[in-house]
Amino acid sequence: MTDHIIAPYRDWFEAHKVHFKKEKAFTHQRQQLAADRRALPWLRIEKPYEFDTTTTQGRKSLADLFEGRSQLIVYHFMFPPNADYRCTGCSFLSDHIDAANQHLMHHDVSLVVCSRSSD
Repeated sequence: MTDHIIAPYRDWFEAHKVHFKKEKAFTHQRQQLAADRRALPWLRIEKPYEFDTTTTQGRKSLADLFEGRSQLIVYHFMFPPNADYRCTGCSFLSDHIDAANQHLMHHDVSLVVCSRSSD
């Protein structure tokens, strides 16, 4: 059983109002943090990164991964080669990424999932 206090509506509502103010303040802080991140300067990538693909297309440069779109999201599965474990969060994402990818493509975003694992 839980140790939570069962309160009358009036007491619950007063506690809820206090908590709601904290939630709104946190929302504004999170929005400002996101705006600050978007305002960070960009970094020119000079290193000629290359990626092996599992398709018949072979190796691709980092620029190739954009596929003509203006934005690129890279999701990195941090598996070393021949890893014998799987991350449940990454597995969940993989199971649901196709629908999101269709949406992203319509908004000028390419999505790439990469890993060093050979499996």
